[in-house]
Amino acid sequence: MLAQVPHAAYGEAVHAALAAAEVAPDGTSITTELTATGSRNLLITCTWLKGDPALGAGEWHRGMRIVWRHAHGWFLEDPTTLLSRSVPVPLLAAPEAVADVAAEAGTHGMYDDLDRPVDLPGSDEQWDQARALDKALADWEDLP
Repeated sequence: MLAQVPHAAYGEAVHAALAAAEVAPDGTSITTELTATGSRNLLITCTWLKGDPALGAGEWHRGMRIVWRHAHGWFLEDPTTLLSRSVPVPLLAAPEAVADVAAEAGTHGMYDDLDRPVDLPGSDEQWDQARALDKALADWEDLP
């Protein structure tokens, strides 16, 4: 199934970067979803379960997810409340930039004690295969 979705290599590269940064998630899924409005999304979901050593922030006592949607980019998400926050990286960010965010968010959370957003590492760096993936995404969107 993964070979049929255009974002499989990107998801695998992100997972490898997370592992190299020693913040490997407990699971990574590379999928598609059909929204309530009938549109299709490509997704990469990296999930850390509660108690994972990469999660030091109290707000992650239920676990943490970093989710990529091809039309919206990267978001941090609480897997129980679904509270989310966009991540300051490009749509097709370098996997290492996503790993930097995961490490920082895992340690410090999304929000401080006063509910202000925690500064997360930002990056303008694109994945080295972003141009090819961008074309593949456009082609996928044109499919019936």
